[in-house]
Amino acid sequence: MQMNGICLGVGAGELLWGIVVKLFPKELFGCVSMDERPMTEEEEGKSFMVAAKRGTTRNSRKPSKMQEALESDLKNKVKDMTDAFVRQKE
Repeated sequence: MQMNGICLGVGAGELLWGIVVKLFPKELFGCVSMDERPMTEEEEGKSFMVAAKRGTTRNSRKPSKMQEALESDLKNKVKDMTDAFVRQKE
């Protein structure tokens, strides 16, 4: 229960802080510039997000012969089990 109170307090504090920040004129934040131009190819290649996303993408290479054999064997076993189950129901 005490943790819920702490969370409520932090959330209320954040809401109040947001109102205070909204009241400041935007000219006070002139020293913080946001560059909104699109990234060049070179910048995009150096970007951390591109490197992070590249690490999580799956390679679309052709599966090895062993993978193909295992996959076909598994499909055959599932088909055999399904057929046996259907015959058992009859």
